[in-house]
Amino acid sequence: MKLIDNRYKVNRLISEDTFSTIYEVIDLWDNDRKLLLKLYNTENKNAVIEHFIKNFIIYSQIKHKNLLENKQFSIVSAIDGRKVQVKQYYSISEFTDANILDNVYGSLSLKKKIHIILQICSVLDFLHYRGLVYKHLSPTNIYLTRNNIVKLKDIASIQENFINANYDNITRFFIAPEILFQQEEEIDENADKYSLGKLMVYILTDNFFQTNVINYDYKDLKDLKEEQAYFLNEVINSLTNRNPNLRNIKLIELIEDIKKIFKINYNYDLVEERGKLNFKTKIVGRDKEIDKILEVDQNVINRNEYKKLILVNGDRGMGKTRLLNEISFLLKLRGRDVYNIEITPRNNLELAPVSIILRQTMKDTPKNIQDKYAREFIEILPELRFKLNDRANYETNKMVNRLRLYDRVTNYFEELTRFRETPIYLIIDNLDEASVEFIFLLDYLIQNISYGNLMIIASLNQKTIPKGSTKLDIFNKWLKEEYTETIRLSSLGLSEIGEFIQNILGINYKPLNFSAVMLKESKGNPKVIEYIMKDLYAKGELYFHKNGFWEVKAQKYTDIYFPSSLDEAIKNQLGIIEKDYIDIMKIISSYESSISKDVLYRMVELDKDTLDSKLQELTTMRLVDEMVSDWGYSYSINNIELKKLIYYRIPKGERIKIHEKIANLLEEKYKGNIDLVLEELIYHLVGSNQRDRAIKLIVEKARKEKNKFGPRALYLWEEAYEISKDMETGFKIEALEALGNIYFRRGESDKAIKIYEKLYDEAIKIDDLRHAAIAQLGLGEIYYQKNIVKLANKKITEGFKISEEIDYKYGVAKSKLLHCRILMNMNRFEELEKKLEEVSEYSKKHNLKDMFGDIYNFKGLLEYFRGNLEKSIDYYTRSIKYFYEAGQYIDSTKPMNNLANIYSDRGDYGKAMDYYEDAINIVDKEGNLHLKLIFLNNIGEIYMDLGKYNKAKSYIEEARNIAYEIENTSGKFTTTINLSLICLYNQDYYTSYNLYQELKKEFSYYENFPIDVLSSYFDFLGEFYAAFGKWNEARKWSKKTIEICKDFSELYYLKSESRIAFADFYDKDKYDKSKFESIRFKFRSTDFGMLKRMFLIELAVIAFIKKDYDYVLDILKEDEKLKDEYPSLVYDNIRKILLHKFEKDSDNSFDLIKLGKELNKDNLILVKVLNNVVLGNEFYENGNYYGAFNYISEAIDLIYKIVKSIPDKEYQISFIKKHRADNIKRKLLDIIEEIFGETLDITESDEFYKIDNIDFYFDYSSLLEVMNESQFNKLVESNLLYKDVKDINDITALINSFKKDYIYNLKIILRFICKETLAQRGYILMYNEENNKFTPIVSLGGNLDFIPNPNLLSLANRYESGILISTSLGSNVVGLYKEFLPKGTKALMCIPIRMLDVADNVEVERRKNRYDVYQNMYQRNIGFIYLETDRLFNRFDKKRHELVEALKNILYINLDNYRLITLSTIDRLTGVYTRKYFEIEANKIINESKYEQKSFALLMVDLDNFKQVNDTHGHRIGDEVLSKVADYIKNNVRKTDIVARYGGEEFIIILKNVEEDQAMKIGEKLRKGIEKLYIPAIENNITISIGLSMFPKHSHIKEELIIKADQALYIAKDKGKNRIEVWDPNLTSTLNRVDRLAGIISGNINTDERNILAILDVLNIVKSYDKKEDIIFEFLGRVLETIEAENCSLIELDKDNNVSRIYSRSRLNQKWTSNPYINYKIIEEVINNKKGDFLIDWENSYEKESFLKAPNWQSVMAIPLVVNNNVKAVGYMTVPIKEKEFDYNSYNLAKILWDIFAFSL
Repeated sequence: MKLIDNRYKVNRLISEDTFSTIYEVIDLWDNDRKLLLKLYNTENKNAVIEHFIKNFIIYSQIKHKNLLENKQFSIVSAIDGRKVQVKQYYSISEFTDANILDNVYGSLSLKKKIHIILQICSVLDFLHYRGLVYKHLSPTNIYLTRNNIVKLKDIASIQENFINANYDNITRFFIAPEILFQQEEEIDENADKYSLGKLMVYILTDNFFQTNVINYDYKDLKDLKEEQAYFLNEVINSLTNRNPNLRNIKLIELIEDIKKIFKINYNYDLVEERGKLNFKTKIVGRDKEIDKILEVDQNVINRNEYKKLILVNGDRGMGKTRLLNEISFLLKLRGRDVYNIEITPRNNLELAPVSIILRQTMKDTPKNIQDKYAREFIEILPELRFKLNDRANYETNKMVNRLRLYDRVTNYFEELTRFRETPIYLIIDNLDEASVEFIFLLDYLIQNISYGNLMIIASLNQKTIPKGSTKLDIFNKWLKEEYTETIRLSSLGLSEIGEFIQNILGINYKPLNFSAVMLKESKGNPKVIEYIMKDLYAKGELYFHKNGFWEVKAQKYTDIYFPSSLDEAIKNQLGIIEKDYIDIMKIISSYESSISKDVLYRMVELDKDTLDSKLQELTTMRLVDEMVSDWGYSYSINNIELKKLIYYRIPKGERIKIHEKIANLLEEKYKGNIDLVLEELIYHLVGSNQRDRAIKLIVEKARKEKNKFGPRALYLWEEAYEISKDMETGFKIEALEALGNIYFRRGESDKAIKIYEKLYDEAIKIDDLRHAAIAQLGLGEIYYQKNIVKLANKKITEGFKISEEIDYKYGVAKSKLLHCRILMNMNRFEELEKKLEEVSEYSKKHNLKDMFGDIYNFKGLLEYFRGNLEKSIDYYTRSIKYFYEAGQYIDSTKPMNNLANIYSDRGDYGKAMDYYEDAINIVDKEGNLHLKLIFLNNIGEIYMDLGKYNKAKSYIEEARNIAYEIENTSGKFTTTINLSLICLYNQDYYTSYNLYQELKKEFSYYENFPIDVLSSYFDFLGEFYAAFGKWNEARKWSKKTIEICKDFSELYYLKSESRIAFADFYDKDKYDKSKFESIRFKFRSTDFGMLKRMFLIELAVIAFIKKDYDYVLDILKEDEKLKDEYPSLVYDNIRKILLHKFEKDSDNSFDLIKLGKELNKDNLILVKVLNNVVLGNEFYENGNYYGAFNYISEAIDLIYKIVKSIPDKEYQISFIKKHRADNIKRKLLDIIEEIFGETLDITESDEFYKIDNIDFYFDYSSLLEVMNESQFNKLVESNLLYKDVKDINDITALINSFKKDYIYNLKIILRFICKETLAQRGYILMYNEENNKFTPIVSLGGNLDFIPNPNLLSLANRYESGILISTSLGSNVVGLYKEFLPKGTKALMCIPIRMLDVADNVEVERRKNRYDVYQNMYQRNIGFIYLETDRLFNRFDKKRHELVEALKNILYINLDNYRLITLSTIDRLTGVYTRKYFEIEANKIINESKYEQKSFALLMVDLDNFKQVNDTHGHRIGDEVLSKVADYIKNNVRKTDIVARYGGEEFIIILKNVEEDQAMKIGEKLRKGIEKLYIPAIENNITISIGLSMFPKHSHIKEELIIKADQALYIAKDKGKNRIEVWDPNLTSTLNRVDRLAGIISGNINTDERNILAILDVLNIVKSYDKKEDIIFEFLGRVLETIEAENCSLIELDKDNNVSRIYSRSRLNQKWTSNPYINYKIIEEVINNKKGDFLIDWENSYEKESFLKAPNWQSVMAIPLVVNNNVKAVGYMTVPIKEKEFDYNSYNLAKILWDIFAFSL
C-alpha cells in the first residue's frame, strides 16, 4: 500500500494493534507535509467510528499550539489508484517526531519542568473553555519537542482510547477515579485537574507510587525554595483529591501563581488563542432531518422501502447547503458512492449540471461501460472527443436526440449501479436554480431508473420558483410520488440557537439570554445569525476580553445595535478583512469562480506557510469557502455581496493589472485546452480591457456549437452581446438574432421581446432590412401568443411590408400565416379559408414546410364546424405530424385536444386518452399549466365515467393542485367536486365530507359559474347527500340539477331522476316500480354504460330488500350484458351476493365466505356488510346461531368503522339509518336470545338525542356479562382464524399440544392467546440484532413485515405486565395512552417477554450472555407478545391480560430455544461452520495474525457444475455431494483451520500460519482429493475450483481478502475449472476480457444447452431442406428464437454489392414479413469493412408510440456473410432497446450461426 485516496503517500508503518494501523504519510496536496494516518479495524471500532462520524468535526476545530491537531476523518475510496470495495475508515492528524515526556523528563531541569506544567495548564484550560475534558493526561500522551514545546496527543486518539477503555499501564495511574469507575455524571474538567496533579507528582517528586502523601520529596529539592515546595504541596494535594468537588483550583489562576512563585516569564494571549469566531462547526438543529435521510438509506439497503428522491426544501439561509454537505459526508462514511453538484448561475444552463455529474462518475466507471457510452456523451462531455478522436454523432437540440440522451444517461446509471448492494447518490444543491431542460432529464431518470440503484438528494427553495412554471409543476409531481421523501427545514429554536452560538464562540455553555435576542432578530435563520455575529465582531460590539471571556459593549443585550440589513452587516465585515487579509481577498474577489491554491501562490507575495495559515483563518471565519477536488484546494468568497464590496474597492488600475496577470497565467497553463477555462479567461480579458480578443474568441466558439439552442450556445451569445453592446461591431447584430431565436424557442417571451426590439433598432441604424423584418415578425408572433391581437397585427404587417420589399420569402410566408391565426381568433372563417389556400399555395411553391402545422389545424377546425368529422380527423392528424416535424410541440396540443374531444364524444375513450396523454407530455415540456389542468381533469373524468376511481383520483388530484397554484377558480371548483365524488365512491367519507365543507365555504357564490359547471355541482350535492342518507337535501339538489340540465345533459338528468326515486324508497318506503321502469327504459337508449350498471345494481338491492326476487333476477339479467364491458369490483361483488339467493347448490354459502375474504383485501366495506347480513340471515335460518352471530356482529363492526370516520354526528346518524343498522342489531338480539336465552335491550337510532357518544349505540358490554366460557368457546368454533386451537381451552391443554419444534409451539401459543382475547391480529416479536429492532417471527392475521410502534414497545416495557389499551376500558394504569391505538383499532395488548429469574432457572443464566445489546435497551426483554383487534366484540380485558402474563415464562423458554437454534454456529447439512460464525472468527484471526506478525491464506472453494448435479440427480443427491465434500475438506485441514459454508455450493477456508506456497499445496491436495471422491449416484467426478488470497500480502482487510479470493476463483472457473488460482493485481484486467466462447458457454446449463442445440439445428436445417427459401425461412426463425430478436433479415447482394433480394421474418409470425425497415447506412458500412457490428440505430425511430414519447429505438446486429473474401449477403437483426440491447455475447453467438449458414449460399 503506497498511496491512499490519491493524496496520502505512505512513508512507513509506525505501529499496528488490534484496533488500528498507523502510518507516517505525506500529503501530496499540501506541500508534502508529514502527517499521521490511522486505519481503523472496522469490526472492532464500531463505537469509535460512530463517535467520530458525529464528533470529529468538533475535534478538528480544536486548535492550540500545545495540542496535536486532528485534521480529517474519512473513508478510504482508493488504494494505490484502485477503487476500494470495502468500508475502511481512517483519520489524519498532525505528525510529530518528538519524544514522549516519559522518556525525557528525568533529564530536565526544574525550570523546564515547571515550564512544561505551565503549557499543560494552558492547553487544559483551553480545552475546558471549549467544553472538552481530556481524560487521559499522562506522560505517555505528552510529547516534548527539541525546543521544549509541549504537544498533547490529539483529542481524537484520546477519545478513541476512552471509548475502548484502552490505555497503557502508566496512564491508568493518572486517570481520575470518576473516569475509572464510569461515574459519568461526575466527569468534568476536574478529572483533568486530577491527572495534572498526578503528573506533577510524577515529574517533580519521588513519591508517585506512594499513597496518602502530604509533603512530597522533590527530585530537585536543592533548586526549590521552601515557599515553592509548600506551594506545590498545596496545589498537588488539592488537585489529586479523590473528591472531584474539592479540586477547586482554577487553571488560569494557577498559571499566574506559578509564574509569580517561580518568577518565570511565560506569555500566553487568551485573546489571540480564543478570540476568533468559528463558523466551521458541527451542524446544529438538523438531527431529525439527518436521521430521516439515513433511515431512507438504510431502508433501501435492507430492501424495506424504496425511495428515489429526497427533496430538502427551505427558505434562503436555512442551511440547505450545510445539510447536504453533512449528508454527503455521512453517506460516504457509510461506504456509499456520492457525487455532488451545486447549481449556480455559472453552471445552470440547460444540461451543464449533468455534464458535471458525469465527469465525476466517469472516474469510477468500469472501462467497458465508459467505452460503451463515451460516444453518446461527446456532446455534453466535449473532452471525450480527444479520447475517441471523434465528434458527437448527434445534436442534443433536436427533441428526439434529447430523448436519446435522456435514455443513454438513464441506461448508463442503470448499468453503473446494477448488481450493487448499495445505491449511488447524486446530491444536487439549489435544484430550483437548474434549467428546465436539466429538470426534464432528471425527471426522466427518476421515472425510469430501477428502485434501489440510484438515489437523488436535492435542495430547493420552493418559494423562489415562479407559480405556473414548468419547474414547479414537475417538483409538485415529485412531491406526490411515493418514491419521494420530502424534508422541510424549519427555523432554529432558542436551544438550537444557543448551541449554534456556543459553537461559534467556542465556549462550554449555551448563552441563552444572548440567544433569545438573536432569535428575535434573526427569526431563527442560521445564515442571518451568522451575518449578525460577523457584524457584531467586525464593529467591536462583540469582543473577547483579555481575561478570557466574550463580552458585549452594551450594558444589556436589548441595547445592542443590530444591522438593519444584510448589506450593512457585510460592509462591517470589511473591518476584519482590511486589517489582516486584504491582499489575499483582493485576488480571490477578482476571480469569477474559485481560484486554485497554486494560482494564489503565484499571485500573492507571501510565503506558503503564511498563506496557508491565513487561508485557514479565513475559512474558519467562513469569509472564504475551501473546496477540495482531485487537483487540490481552491478558494472562493462565499458571499457575493462581500465579494463585490472588496472587488470594487480595488483601484481600477490595480484591478486591470490583476486581471491581466491572471489571464496570462491561464493562457500559459491551458494553452492546449483553453475550453476548460474559457469562461474564466473571457472574464479576465474583459476585466483587463482586452474586449476585442474576448469577443472574437466567444463568437468563434458560438458559431461552432452544434446545439444552436442549447445552454452553451445561449451562454456564449449572451456573453457576446454583453461585451459588444457598447462597441461598433458586426458581432452585435449576429448575437441579437441568435438570442431572440433562442429565447423564443425556450418560451421566455418577455426576454425575446426586448431582444427583438433591440435588434430592430440596431438593424434600422445600419440599414439591415432583413434583420429588421426578422425582428418585427418575431415580435408579431410573440404578441399573438400573448393574445395582444392589435399589436400583433401591426408588427406582422410591418414585417410583411419589409419582407416583400426585399423579396425575403420566409418573412412573407410567415407573415401570411400569422395573419391566418388572427382571423381564426376573430372567428372570420370565410376569410380564413381563402387566406389558408393562399398561404398554403405560397408555402408549397417555396417549400416552406414550417407553415403546414397551423394550416392543417385550421382546416380541421373548419371541417369540424361543418360536421365533416372524418375529414377533420385527417386534417388534425396531418397537423400534428407537421407541428412535430417543425419542432412546434406546444402548438401540436391544439389538434391533439380537438381529436381527443371527437373520440371522447364517440365513446372511444382509448383513443381520446392517447391524445390527452400525448398533449400532457408536450405541456410538461413547455410548462403551460392552464392547458395541463384541463387535460388532467378531462382524463380524470373519463376514468370516473369508466368507474376506475383510483386512476381518476391521481389525475384529478394533480389537476386540483395546479388549479390552486395558478389561482384558476373554475379549475379549483371543478376538480374539488370531482375529487369529493371519487372519495364518496371509494367510501372515503371523511375526505369527501371535508371537501364538501370546503366547497360550501369557498364557493358560496357558485351562481356565477357557467351552466355546465353548475349542473356538475348540483349533481354532486345530490349524490353527496344521498350517500349519507340525507334524503330531503338529496331530492332538493337533484331536482335543481334536472331543472338546469334537461336541455343539454341527459347524463345528469338520468342520474338525478334515479336518485330521487331511490330517495323516496329509503326515506318513505315508496317502492314505485313503474317509476323505476320508466328510468330503466330511458337508460336503455343511452351509451352511459357504467352509470346504467350503477342504477341497475342499486335497483336490484332495493328489490332484494323488498323480497321481489323475480324482479331482482330480471334486473340482473340485463346487467349480465354490461358486466364484462364495464367491470366494477363493487357492482360485480354485489351481483354475486344477490345471485347467491337463487343458487340451487346447498353448499353455496361457502362461496360467500370466500367472497368475504376477498372483500377484506379490496377494502369494500359496505359490500362486506351486505355479504355478512346475507350470510348471517342464512346461518340463522339454518339454525347455526353461533355462525350467524359472527357474521351479524361483524356487519355491525363494519358500519361502526365507517361511522367513526364521519366527522359530523348528524351525518353519522343519517348514515346509520340509511344502512338500516337498527334492523341488523335486532337480528343480533334474536341470535343472542337463541344462544343465551337472554333478552337484551339495545339503543336504536331514534334514541340518539339521549346520548352524546356514538359508541354507546355499538356497546357490547351487556352481552359479555351474560356469556360463560362454554358459550364463548362455541362462539369462536366457527371462526376460521382460530381453527387450529378450537379444542385448546386452558393452559394445561396448551402445554400438552407442544412439540419439539419451538416455532410450532410459539404459533400455537399465539393462536391460543388470540382466541381467548378474540384478537384479529397477533405477533410474537423477537429482537433482531442485525437491524437493532424487534420484528415478528410468528404472526396470526397479519404479516411478518409488521413494524410495531417503537414508542409503544417502550411504553409497554415500563410496566412489568405490559400494557392493555382499549376504547371500552374505564380508568386503568394506561388509560391515558389510547392515542397509541392505530386508526380503526378497538384494543391492543403488548406484553414484554422477559428473562426468567436466575433463581428459578439456572440454565437460563448460562445462556443469556448474548443479549447484552438489547438488555440495555429493553431491560432484559427478548421479545414482546403483541395483540390487536378492530372488532367491537372482543375480550381485551384485565382477566385476559392476566392470562397472557401467566404465559410469559412458557413464551420465554420457547422463544429463547428458537433463538439459540437460529444463532447456531454449525451448518446442519454439511457439518462445517456457518457463514455468520466465520465472519466472527475471521476478525479474530486477522487480529491475532497482526499481533503475532504471521500470515494466513483464505481459500474460496466452489463446486464445478453443481447445478447440473441438482438438475440431473435431484436435490437429495446434491445435498449428499455437499456433505461429502465438506467432510473431506474438514478432515484434510488442521483442527486449527476454519472451514465454513459460505453459501450454496461455496465453502470458505482459512489456513492459519501458512505462506503462499504452502497454501497452494494444501489447496491442490484438496482439489485432487475431491476429484477422486466416490459418490455412487454420480457418474462423473466431482471437481472444485479454488481462489486464494493471502494476509497480509494481498490485504489486511477481511472483506477485501474475500473479494480478491472470489476474483481469483472467477479466473479459475474462466480457465476451465478444476484448478486453483492465486490473486494478483493483473487479474482485474482480465475479468472482462473477450472470449471466443462468449455468448455460447455461459455457465447456465439451460442457456448453454439452448445455444448448442441452435448451432446443431442450423447444421441440420442446411441438410434437411432442398428449397433455398425453406432453408432461409427455417434459419431466420431459429436465429430469432436464439438471439431473442424481434426482426431478422437476410439481405442478398449481387456481384456489385447491390441488394438483390431481402428475406425477412418477425417473431411470432409464421409467414414472411414484407417491407421491413433496414438502415442501409449500416449495411453499407458492414459491406465495405467486411466486418460485423452491433449498435443502436439512433437515426431512425421506427414506429413511435406517440408524439414526444421516447421513440422505439432499435438495437441492431449486422453480420456480413463472407465467402471467398466476397460479401455474399448480410444478416440483419433488430430488437427494441426497451426489451434488450445486443451485446458482445449476442453478437458472437449470432456470428457463429450466420457463419455456419454462409456455407449454404
